[in-house]
Amino acid sequence: MLRRELSLLIFLLILQVGCVEVRTYAKANGYVVKELVIRTNRYYEGSLRERVKNTLDGWSIWRSRRGDVVEIHIRRKFNPKQLGTPLPGMKVEYERELKWFPPIGHYRYSETFDFSRFAKAVNLLEPELGALSKVTLTVVITMPSNVLPEKSNSKDVRGNVAKWVIDNLGEPSGQQRFEFEVTARGVRKILLSLYILVALILLIGGYIFYPRIAERLKDTAETIRMRMLTMRLRRQRRKLE
Repeated sequence: MLRRELSLLIFLLILQVGCVEVRTYAKANGYVVKELVIRTNRYYEGSLRERVKNTLDGWSIWRSRRGDVVEIHIRRKFNPKQLGTPLPGMKVEYERELKWFPPIGHYRYSETFDFSRFAKAVNLLEPELGALSKVTLTVVITMPSNVLPEKSNSKDVRGNVAKWVIDNLGEPSGQQRFEFEVTARGVRKILLSLYILVALILLIGGYIFYPRIAERLKDTAETIRMRMLTMRLRRQRRKLE
């Protein structure tokens, strides 16, 4: 029953939507936020939202409007180490290497989507598979730091964002396997900000308390010098006696 409902959802999406956007946010803390944006019209909005609620458990849903176009947002936050398959046919991996000093982070996110397994899991029929040729899929992955183009398979990299555009999703229907791989490297901004804050506190504290500390150190040094001089004089008197 669940598979059939998801199949009806995808079929409705295919018939009424010419563009689907998948946004992925790889967080520095190891979590991933995935968001599907489905653009449709007001007539199909209610039915589409209802099918999504009944089909995708654990995903939050809301809407926004841009003129006559309604955007249905489907969003979920998960840990790839605990949930590596957020959707049928999709496998997600997220690796991080975090250094304390220097505060540098290395991140690698990879995602594979086997459409044939997805189509089989949701029981897509041949007419539905054929209709997929009308769909344009846009995949956007946002990383915690700047993306390294030479270590990513995206041809559209801007800062910490990598993008893919797939036209005619269903050619050949049910036989496509997509791979998205992104590597990023950069400063751990929160940790660097903490280091800067600590340094500023030390500098400000030193500026405020330095005169007092310097005076106390001077008094202490003078006291030690006087004691040493007194002990020397006593030793000299003992020798004369």
